[in-house]
Amino acid sequence: MVVLILLRDDCISFEQWQLALSGAPRPLTWNYIWSLQTQTPNIPLLTRQPA
Repeated sequence: MVVLILLRDDCISFEQWQLALSGAPRPLTWNYIWSLQTQTPNIPLLTRQPA
């Protein structure tokens, strides 16, 4: 998730962006997000990282 805060002389605006794959449902659903989190290839292996 990306949160963008714009400050101008006359207003302040907040934008929230969800970054997802092109085939993802719009708007993103919690079920889709949970399905991405449970896919093990997207989780880095901690054993291969330097200490």
